[in-house]
Amino acid sequence: MVTIHGLTVPPSLIRSRIRAEFERHKYVQDAAVIDIQVQKSRQDFQEVMNAWAQESHILGVLLKDKSVERKTFLQKFYEGRDEDAVAIASPQSSYP
Repeated sequence: MVTIHGLTVPPSLIRSRIRAEFERHKYVQDAAVIDIQVQKSRQDFQEVMNAWAQESHILGVLLKDKSVERKTFLQKFYEGRDEDAVAIASPQSSYP
């Protein structure tokens, strides 16, 4: 994967991130959830090996920081913002 996409990270780092994903899901026991996770991982692997995934996608998925603290709705409300909200269409825009 490193040589196909010309990544600037060592293979050991990618292996450790993949291992961390397995460790994160090791307590899942529902067969349907496990089947979905296996199917998604096979799909991601196929996209990477067929070179359909771009370098930024691979690095974004594997190297993103998992320790970011998620804020609750009320915390975001008190701060006056919500990054996860969908932008409402402008009333000036006309639809054909």
